[in-house]
Amino acid sequence: MSLRCAPSPSAYLPNVHADVLARCAPLGPHRHIWLAPAQAGVAESGVSVAYTVLACDAGPVLAQQRVPVEPGVTAPELLERLFALGTALLLQRLPDVFGGRGQQLAAPQVRSQRTRAHLDESSVVHAPKLTREESMLDFASGSAPELHNRVRAFAGWPGTSGRFLLVDEASGAQEPIEVKIVRTRAPGPRGSPGASSPAPSGSAAPAPSSGEAAPGEAAAAAVADGAAAAAGAREVLFSGDAMLVPCAGGTALEVLQVQPPTKKAMAARDFKNGLRGKRLLLPVQEAASA
Repeated sequence: MSLRCAPSPSAYLPNVHADVLARCAPLGPHRHIWLAPAQAGVAESGVSVAYTVLACDAGPVLAQQRVPVEPGVTAPELLERLFALGTALLLQRLPDVFGGRGQQLAAPQVRSQRTRAHLDESSVVHAPKLTREESMLDFASGSAPELHNRVRAFAGWPGTSGRFLLVDEASGAQEPIEVKIVRTRAPGPRGSPGASSPAPSGSAAPAPSSGEAAPGEAAAAAVADGAAAAAGAREVLFSGDAMLVPCAGGTALEVLQVQPPTKKAMAARDFKNGLRGKRLLLPVQEAASA
């Protein structure tokens, strides 16, 4: 979003940037703030109204506001929120822009808060374009918190998917299946599941059935050794509203919404009900390091 404020070639345009300049640039900062290997997601983002200059996101900042990033919010949800906030900030400063005071007011903020970033582009973290190849979740090498953050960051496009095996309990026949992972839940300490939370008001906790772990035992069961593990695979279990996928480091990713092939997105519980006598396993290569 930009606004031409004057016809003079020396006058730059105010621009709404969906991040706290100059942390990420130039593409998709709201996504990449969750993908840094050294981070398990960030707790804060923000929006900036800055003037464009002939350098990478180095213009003076006219207005800026920080916002908390909730553990379950996705990149598209955060982006919508940031641009709504950025639009409000821009409208508040339009009188200064039209009055010719915008750049003068922005300069002291740049000198006091962003001196190095304004003068040295090496302090900017460049965010490369996302690719569809990055959307496949690697349960063998990624922990549950890391994969949860990837699902949040890749929501919308390119999305995230996982490879599984459907095993018929009667015949033992196996069928590979690729399932889109639409929404996950932030795991608790050591990957403990949210399934131990109280049942919704007015409903009783269901008794555990085949392939479903009892509350409080789900994460341990999801990563425990069993017959499937001995065969080089790990079983995907279900508990409450979540599908529990074993991940690296003894953690379990809590998947709340999936999209099977040729079907619409559905709750994990509905996906389980549609398995009809089949078990869901991780392929050998996915389970080897989990």
